[in-house]
Amino acid sequence: MNPFMGAGALGQAVDEFNGDNFDHGPEGFIGGGYIALRTTGGRPILQQHAVPEGTPKWGPAWKKAMRENYLKSASVATHGSVMSYRDSYLDLDPTYRDVYGNPLLRLTFDFHDNELARSKFLTDKAALIGKVDHDMMTRGEALYIDNCAGCHMDNGEGLASGFPPLAKSAPVQASAPATVLQAIIGGATVVATESRPTALAMPAFGWKLSDEEIADLATYIRNAWGNRAPVVSASDVAAIRNDITRKTAVK
Repeated sequence: MNPFMGAGALGQAVDEFNGDNFDHGPEGFIGGGYIALRTTGGRPILQQHAVPEGTPKWGPAWKKAMRENYLKSASVATHGSVMSYRDSYLDLDPTYRDVYGNPLLRLTFDFHDNELARSKFLTDKAALIGKVDHDMMTRGEALYIDNCAGCHMDNGEGLASGFPPLAKSAPVQASAPATVLQAIIGGATVVATESRPTALAMPAFGWKLSDEEIADLATYIRNAWGNRAPVVSASDVAAIRNDITRKTAVK
């Protein structure tokens, strides 16, 4: 990281999980929020710094920890919406008063199941984004360019002539990677129509790529071009590969 480049306070937000930007159906809550990665400078006061646990709050040891960690840390946070509830309100406190004798403003609030579910959803998404390994994405990008970009394009937008987009695709970003892995391992065919009587087919790559390579490729596709989805592991690929093999054997 280079926090000295640009402004003292910089950030990047993921807005795909805000408002109605995603399908709430399977999630069990309404509302949403954003995920932000930000840095707000290196001031010593009123600043959250990622220093090792047990580091003193001030002095030479704090300065040493700051020097060693300043270029290696940033803050990832979530910020979500809250619905209106009858038991969440502002009123005048009957007991506490300010120096002029006026009652203080009192806030009565507690989180409801909807907000707890929303918070868990956003936090889980933030954790998954943080877990995406840079080396894994680099390997996946190379595999994508070699095997997929010819049809789906470098930007993942596909072609209107018959190659579907991968960028901003809901199936691609599904929590479970089964759909993407089935297509990569076993191939896929676009449904024929009157205007396109010849169905376009995507070749299978299961014979060519290892479980680890497919995991890298799928993780890249699910997290490139603004996509956000959980990391795919080699064991995920192996499970889908075994399922495809079993179903093929039954036929």
